[in-house]
Amino acid sequence: MILVSFNFYMVSFRSDYNEPSSKDTSILKQNDIIIPDVSEIVHDESHPLIIPDRKNETDILVMVMGQLKFLDKWYNILKSVDASISFVYASYDIQISQEQNATYLDDATFPFKAKFIPGTTWTQGRNMLAKEAVRLEKKRGKKFSHWLFMDDDINVKCEDEMIRIVYGNESCWQNVFNFISSSKVPENISTIGAIPELNPQPGLQAVSTADAYFAAFKREYVPYMLPYGKLSKGFSQWMSQAALFCIMRTCLESSIARIPYIRIENDLSRSYKRGLYIHQMKRIIKYNFVTEELGFENCMKYTLADVNQGLGATEVVPLVESEKFSSLIPSPELTKCAPMKRRFETWEKRILLA
Repeated sequence: MILVSFNFYMVSFRSDYNEPSSKDTSILKQNDIIIPDVSEIVHDESHPLIIPDRKNETDILVMVMGQLKFLDKWYNILKSVDASISFVYASYDIQISQEQNATYLDDATFPFKAKFIPGTTWTQGRNMLAKEAVRLEKKRGKKFSHWLFMDDDINVKCEDEMIRIVYGNESCWQNVFNFISSSKVPENISTIGAIPELNPQPGLQAVSTADAYFAAFKREYVPYMLPYGKLSKGFSQWMSQAALFCIMRTCLESSIARIPYIRIENDLSRSYKRGLYIHQMKRIIKYNFVTEELGFENCMKYTLADVNQGLGATEVVPLVESEKFSSLIPSPELTKCAPMKRRFETWEKRILLA
């Protein structure tokens, strides 16, 4: 038995984002110290606080876009996880050989599909994977519970001394999927995500804006967020996610759950167009979300201060107070984003008719 006391802290998000407006008090700020009035609790590490008690209801489509050389790593990681997972890997540099593909397909216990998407940007690749998700759901006759997108260079780290008490003696990736399948995740959570270079929170917390390198969208909310907005040639690849931030803050405020105690990082630094530019963001919003058919103009007033990561952060709640955490997640205002759902449905129909 181990005696545990909870201490909470917040640190700033990565410095290459512009500072938000001083009026936004919900953003994570450097040196903020939060110490909730939490009693010390005795926990037995053989009975972890986070368990996959909704495992039977969780059916995850994992989609990774990256270099072919990383396929085998991802295949083995995901195959070793005890969860209902289907896996799509889209390589953009080299096409998988027939022999290698056949080896993976021989294992009927782990649904797998390889795609080759040469010459695509990050945004184009994500949308091609989303199209594949629509086709797979049509083929199997039912929807997945989550669409999980990941970049090929991310890694998870379970370094906190509390990990064994919180998750038990499992692999770090198993811990991630156990959280996704846990009742600690409230119904109103739309996404499970991460913020780079932020220390993992020692408790339950949700934000409105997070990075795209790990994004597990609950399927019921996918129509309000996807497909990613198309970018004009030469635009920063960050801008498709920046435009999505407006949708999140308009309709799904504070509904991205961060995974407690686990750090998610991307290990490689690849060359691509990056940066935040207000003229690019407004152009993406105008030509993707503000059309005569959609009439979605909520986002045109946004500034760069509105697209920082970590906006809309809730307080950090102890794991044993998941009901309190649920009460902090606002009800989604989906009527505001009904035009986005119509956009998705039109896009989906085109895919299925093609």
